[in-house]
Amino acid sequence: MRLVQCTKESGIDLATWDPGTTLARCKPNMIKSYNYYRNFQLRHDELQWAGMGGLVGADFGSGIEDLELGKFIYELPGIAQLSRTIISNVGLRYGIAAQKALPSGLRAVATHADKITPNDLGWFVRKVLVMQKAIYQDMMTQHLT
Repeated sequence: MRLVQCTKESGIDLATWDPGTTLARCKPNMIKSYNYYRNFQLRHDELQWAGMGGLVGADFGSGIEDLELGKFIYELPGIAQLSRTIISNVGLRYGIAAQKALPSGLRAVATHADKITPNDLGWFVRKVLVMQKAIYQDMMTQHLT
């Protein structure tokens, strides 16, 4: 009953909130859950965790979107070797300082792209979506008044 109440107040359709699907399908409910955290804390200022949850929602969601988009990069054949070649050529042409100034993401792709698969990233995204829903269900049902 409490879960029905908080999802209704959040505007979340619990029947469609399936973290086993895709980020795109979960995103509207994710946004609503973080908005609910924020608004809940505004009504209950003693529950600072809810306000913090609402504040980090956008950053958290963006990080998950980055992982989702990262699947496309890791699908590119030879991306790890290409990244290593870019880093090496920048170092040879412009020096170590320029090489170290390259984005850390490029170095991560160079180091890990041949070890991480798009399925690995998809698995991780789904696990985080499951955890995000579980935290909402656990925390909000305990704090309803």
